[in-house]
Amino acid sequence: MRVAFVANTYLDPGKRSSWSGLPYFMRRSLEHAGLEVETILLPEPNPASGMLRYAYWRFLRGRRFLRNRETSLQRHYSREVERSLAATRADVVFCPSSQPVAYLSSKIPMVFWTDACFAGMVDFYASFTNLAPCSLADGHAAETSALSNCSRAIYSSQWAASKAKTHYGISESKVDIVAFGGNVADRPSLAQVREFVSARAELPLRLLLVGVDWARKGADVAVEAVTALNERGVPAQLTIIGCAPPGGANLPRYVETIPFVDKSTAEGALRFNEICRRSHFMLMPSRADCTPVAIVEGFYFGLPC
Repeated sequence: MRVAFVANTYLDPGKRSSWSGLPYFMRRSLEHAGLEVETILLPEPNPASGMLRYAYWRFLRGRRFLRNRETSLQRHYSREVERSLAATRADVVFCPSSQPVAYLSSKIPMVFWTDACFAGMVDFYASFTNLAPCSLADGHAAETSALSNCSRAIYSSQWAASKAKTHYGISESKVDIVAFGGNVADRPSLAQVREFVSARAELPLRLLLVGVDWARKGADVAVEAVTALNERGVPAQLTIIGCAPPGGANLPRYVETIPFVDKSTAEGALRFNEICRRSHFMLMPSRADCTPVAIVEGFYFGLPC
């Protein structure tokens, strides 16, 4: 079977850094299953596109305008995909998002696999709050079209699938739930994980948080938690990978921040794996999350969350 893997720059399956590595491992899993995969990489939209509407809503009306949800852009993406498909012999279209294929008109079956529908994001993430009415309308219209056109809508959680079914009335037969894996190329074996756990010293208690958004991931809550442990006589340390406090605020001596670890390099993977091996628990006090990939990565190394 031949698969046309549709992606934009954010979802590029050729880069481990794209969307926490999910598209990269999706493509690799499809190939390992014996499928022939060809990537259709969509060009970036014109930077000037939607700027006037953005400025109007942002500065005159105080609303958030989602340029990447504009109907004109969504339809442009779908036309680009249709043109690319004409040059392929694809049996199925696959996309790690509903956006680029929302208005796709093709006889080839289309499947997408993602972590949330548009309705699930509205007023959930900060970037989807106080939306301009046109962005709300465009976002819901595109999601409705994608769900109507697809052969299968795959979500990474029961929460995401339920939201799509209740808000958009999608047929139960179209929905599947398949959990995401983590962005770790060489996963340890069960025997290795048992060795990691046995080798961990009882104290100090080592806690780990992985995330790029300090506020949304609740890093401040994690700092409060490790502070409370130390104040109660439990020696504890916290390592935060991916972000730092806003404004360069001072942190307690038992909190270490590592702004970035590139797991696509041998050096970065070794460093990340070593931190996971020595840690006792993963902390994820998120204020908003769909499917935190870091939790799965912690599980690979025997870290309860």
